[in-house]
Amino acid sequence: MKSQQLPPLGPPAAIWQTAATGASARANVLARAGGPAGSRQFQDFSRTLPVVYAPVFDRSLEESIGSAVPVVRDVPLIITEGNYLLLDVEGWREIRNLIDEIWYLDVMDDERQRRLVRRHEAFGKPHAEAEAWAKGSDQRNADIVDATRERADLIITLRGNKPSLRNNRTDHHD
Repeated sequence: MKSQQLPPLGPPAAIWQTAATGASARANVLARAGGPAGSRQFQDFSRTLPVVYAPVFDRSLEESIGSAVPVVRDVPLIITEGNYLLLDVEGWREIRNLIDEIWYLDVMDDERQRRLVRRHEAFGKPHAEAEAWAKGSDQRNADIVDATRERADLIITLRGNKPSLRNNRTDHHD
């Protein structure tokens, strides 16, 4: 099969769903959108707004800063990260059709926890507190997210230096 040459794209926009899960962002999103925290930024793109403002998460404050990243409607590519993009619940379910592809990155539990502990320590948590956070709240979120993996278009499994790919792509959401 001959590959297609795509026209050059402008710079992509990056939206981090993590930024929309802080306490103040949650209150603002729920109040204005009537849905789960984080889904509003995607739902806004289905409207005709010329610019959508996405939040950022400041780890040094452990707080979300709302409307910090402007994303114009004609941006050619939006790259996002988000634990809850594949949830089959109201608010998240509706955005699945707004996203062309969702990739699920599967990292071994011990590696994921090691990285989370390092991140928590880098932002000031003592080691014991960082470990407790990674094995508590972070693990509960990981369990929720892991249950959604089969809804992803592509699953990338990282084991050592050898990633493996599994294409789940179907036309169920086109």
